[in-house]
Amino acid sequence: MRENRTAQASIFDFYSQHEFGDFLAGLSCLLDDHPEILKLVEGDLVTAGAQPTGRKGLAVESIFRCLLLKQITGVSYEMLAFHLSDSLSYRTFARLDRDCRPGKSALQANIRRMTPATLQAVFETLSVKAFAQGTIEIDLLRLDSSVVKSNIAPPLDSQLLDDGIRVLSRYFAKSGCRTGVKLRLTDYRSASRSLSARIFYGKKAEKESWYKELIPLARRVIEQSRKAIAQMAEQCRSKAVAQRWIEEVSYFRDLLEQVINQTERRVFHGEQVPASEKLVSLFEPHTDIIIKGQRDIDYGHKINLASDKRGLITAVMIEEGNPKDAEPEVSP
Repeated sequence: MRENRTAQASIFDFYSQHEFGDFLAGLSCLLDDHPEILKLVEGDLVTAGAQPTGRKGLAVESIFRCLLLKQITGVSYEMLAFHLSDSLSYRTFARLDRDCRPGKSALQANIRRMTPATLQAVFETLSVKAFAQGTIEIDLLRLDSSVVKSNIAPPLDSQLLDDGIRVLSRYFAKSGCRTGVKLRLTDYRSASRSLSARIFYGKKAEKESWYKELIPLARRVIEQSRKAIAQMAEQCRSKAVAQRWIEEVSYFRDLLEQVINQTERRVFHGEQVPASEKLVSLFEPHTDIIIKGQRDIDYGHKINLASDKRGLITAVMIEEGNPKDAEPEVSP
């Protein structure tokens, strides 16, 4: 079961007499003044048909407040779990029960269930209310562009190929634990890792020959995935489990095929693949290539922020690709 809000405040609630403690206390009061945002978040966190009995999970309110803490402080899930266990101010803000000390896995699993659409709806709700109350003034707006970086390493085609082979091979190797269907397929992970390292450390004249070995290896894994999907659909007893496994394998297989295509165009045909057609990460495939000036390259998303004269953010626009700063138009 999962409650919407913490039923009763603890007598041990306390905010540190510090600037940041005062900030958290003020933010907590602001959230209390807008309980309707919990209804927006509830849809992502409360499973339909959940039983009203059983062990209590983190309240919807607590999960949302933990998300705010993570975004404000910029810490990892592991450090967030530590602060929630160690800091009375953090625990008070998150509205945690006395014996509740969520670990990093629980925090990650719950926080990541909140979708971007839900958070956008929360922002719009708060913005509309702030505008109606006269807090936000739109007679003078400033538009700034920035880049939000994805948490990825600088992309290399050889590494992307190895990632695809590694991920798909891991799905094959662990299929018995997840689905009950054991797949007997050749494991190419060791060979892929070796070839990827040779390409990374090898001389420029040698790289093409190593790619001629690595790409066929990736194609063999793709062919394995097709056989594995057919076997899974035929032998798995649970259709729901099989469908979920098949969708995940198909997803990474399609990404690996895209990497093979862009690698062959670049290495064997000498093409300069446009940034809009490049895949730079299998795990953050939405990432854009953002070129600043003549040399600086970032990987992430370009955003436009509109703020009033006091610095309050009034609008956020996430761009696709890398448009020029002069192109965006802000709707009234």
